Amino acid sequence: MRLDDLADELDAVGDELARASTTMTLADPGARPFGADAAGALGELGRALHLRLSTVLADRSRESAAHGARFGDAAQSVRQVADGFRDVEDAVRDRHDLGSS
Repeated sequence: MRLDDLADELDAVGDELARASTTMTLADPGARPFGADAAGALGELGRALHLRLSTVLADRSRESAAHGARFGDAAQSVRQVADGFRDVEDAVRDRHDLGSS
């Protein structure tokens, strides 16, 4: 695998994580399935459970977005390294071509 291919793969993973971060909160079914609309202690428990789920989904969404950005940063770094290698190879080739004339 070439460095450019690796960078493309890192970008793809980062994009997927970013997409996941935007859709993760869609997994929240709302408070009703937890019984949050019930009276008394059961309703209180349902609301608490739903709040916990909502909080966890929001946290994971932020983490996914942050990791997606890190993958994008890593891809950019790999591209810079690849460009550096190409520059060195070109310089060596130019130097070698000049020396053989």
